[in-house]
Amino acid sequence: MVLYVDASPNDIILPSTLKPGWKHCADCGWNVPPRASHCYKCNVCILKRDHHCFFFSMCIGFKNHRYFVVSIIYLLIGVLYAMIINFSFASEVFRGFTLGCFIGCFIPLPAWMFGFFTGYEAICGFFCALPLTASISIGGLVYYEMYLVINGQTWKEAANNDYSYCLSVTENLSIVLGRHWWICFINPLMSSGLEGDGTTFKKRGKSLNKTKFR
Repeated sequence: MVLYVDASPNDIILPSTLKPGWKHCADCGWNVPPRASHCYKCNVCILKRDHHCFFFSMCIGFKNHRYFVVSIIYLLIGVLYAMIINFSFASEVFRGFTLGCFIGCFIPLPAWMFGFFTGYEAICGFFCALPLTASISIGGLVYYEMYLVINGQTWKEAANNDYSYCLSVTENLSIVLGRHWWICFINPLMSSGLEGDGTTFKKRGKSLNKTKFR
């Protein structure tokens, strides 16, 4: 779903005059709202732009953020499951969870080159190292992304130490995942209307004008 959701403001009417807090994008020729920014890889402005994802080759923003968050969570669950399966198989190959088993799973190629492993054992270690490395990298991404979601920040706002849009945890989750945010973790395809249209957001101590879920 991340690939099929357009994160740009193409489907909304942007004002021809600058509103307070808005800015003009010289590249797009649009007046864009706060939290929106231009992506020079996508060559378009993105509403509530979080970051440009090289894996999906597109920007993550207001409209597709929840699909990205849930996809990396399920991806982490998948690689953790693969790691458990591979390690259980490796324990049979290495005759138990020995120190050599763990070393081989981290550095299978050097272990084979120096004669500690046979070629078959090195291959088993390699297929254990893949999900292990992936789980560490994806786990770090999930942790950081959930940290930003819970704190109501984008990557740019976190870099600038900007907590202007940090509300309560449930409000921050609903801004990204919609009103039924607890269901989105199970099935992100279920209807869960997002708050507003991506042009206006609540700030600390301020209410959103004409709040509605779509």
